[in-house]
Amino acid sequence: MGTIQMIYLPAGILLFLIIYLFSKKGNTKNKNKNKKGDINAHMFPNAPDKIKQWIPYAIEASKLYSIPLEIILGQIWTESGGNAFAVGASGEIGLMQLKPIAVKDIEQNGYNSFSSWKKNPKDNIMAGVAFLHLQRKRCRGNINCALRSYNQGYKGAKTNKKLAKEYEDKVLNRANFLGYN
Repeated sequence: MGTIQMIYLPAGILLFLIIYLFSKKGNTKNKNKNKKGDINAHMFPNAPDKIKQWIPYAIEASKLYSIPLEIILGQIWTESGGNAFAVGASGEIGLMQLKPIAVKDIEQNGYNSFSSWKKNPKDNIMAGVAFLHLQRKRCRGNINCALRSYNQGYKGAKTNKKLAKEYEDKVLNRANFLGYN
């Protein structure tokens, strides 16, 4: 009887260890996922959850258009608070609060067509970042000027300087909060 107990005791401990290790492995696997399953949310732990869920699309847009990721997230935060269905008072739509005329502008300037930008969050982000990229080109590479132009239009940023500067500051403050600079 003593010999049998010695055989079962290590097997019980081994079984316990296997169960314990597999349960721990499963928990760490999902530790940094948000409700959409994004494993990139840990990159910006201070970002609001409504912003974190859009990180994968923002990363893709950042790589494609060479716009800093924190600025894209700062824009989403400023423009819509992360609400993909946001509609502005002047008819702006989606996460990046785009107007049809802005999308037409980017398409006429050789950027991809974003046919579902009104309803598809990824296309809305991609179109918004393409528009920011276009504004940066018009501003000779100056991201501050590009942000002002995104908000007020290229000519409007010169006539509505106060509003344009307030928008630029708000986006950059949020981008800095997320680690920009």
